[in-house]
Amino acid sequence: MLVTDLKNDRDTRMIDKRLETFLNHLLAVFTRRGTSVVPCHFDGILFDLLENLQLFLAAINHAPIPIYFVATEPLDAEPCAPQWLCQSKMQKLFAGASPFVHGQLRDEGHLRFVSPGSPVPVEEPCIVFANHPSLRIGDVVQLIPKLQRNAANAIVFIDPHVSPFEAMAPFQPAVLMEVIHAPIDFRLSCNNANILIAECKPQTLVLPACYASYEFIVFGLRFCPTLFRLLFVSIDMSFVLKFGMFSALSSPL
Repeated sequence: MLVTDLKNDRDTRMIDKRLETFLNHLLAVFTRRGTSVVPCHFDGILFDLLENLQLFLAAINHAPIPIYFVATEPLDAEPCAPQWLCQSKMQKLFAGASPFVHGQLRDEGHLRFVSPGSPVPVEEPCIVFANHPSLRIGDVVQLIPKLQRNAANAIVFIDPHVSPFEAMAPFQPAVLMEVIHAPIDFRLSCNNANILIAECKPQTLVLPACYASYEFIVFGLRFCPTLFRLLFVSIDMSFVLKFGMFSALSSPL
C-alpha cells in the first residue's frame, strides 16, 4: 500500500457541501442551455462524481444530462475483484449488472466516450470531462476555444491545487464563458489512513519518510490533537518502506 499526500483533517460535511455546490453549478449551466467542461484527472474520483450526479438528478426528478468523456474507452474499474467492492456493488455484479454508475449510463446512452483528438459535439447542452486540470496539456486545451465565446457555457475547476486565474490566462481576453471555482479535496486524513491500514493489513507499506518523522508527529499532535492519530503506531515497522524526494526503492509485489 502506498500512502502519501494526507491531510491533517478530513471533514466529510465540508466535502458533501462542496460536492453539492459543484452539482448545482452543473445543473445551472445546463438549465440555461450551456455546456460545462470539467478539466480533471481520469481516476477513481470520477466514479464518485458520476454516482453523486445521478443521485442528485434523481432526487429532483430531473432527466439525465448528456455526458461526454474525452478519453480512450473504457474508463473501467469493473474487472476489479468483487472483494474490493462495497456490498451494494457486489450485489449488482453478481446479478449481472454493471456495479458502477458509469457503466449503466454508458449502456443507456447518457454517457459517451470520445477518443482523444476527435470532435466533441458541444453544440447541444452537455457536460464534458477532459484532461488536464492545468489546461496546459490534454484535450481540454482544444475544447476551450470552441466554448469560450458563449456566455451560457462554463468551465468548472474542481482540482484544489489549480488556480483558475492562472489556468485561464493563455485564453484571455477572449473568454466569455463563466469560470467557476468549485474545489473538492478528496484526500484522506491521517486518521483515515490509520483505519485503512488496519482494515487492509498490507504486507508492505510505502510512505514518505517525513510521515514517520518526529517533526511530523509533533505537528499533528499540536495542530489537530483530537483527530490526528500517530500513523503506524500499532504496526510492525519492519515492513514499512520510507522514501524521500528523488529517491528510488524496490518494493515486493
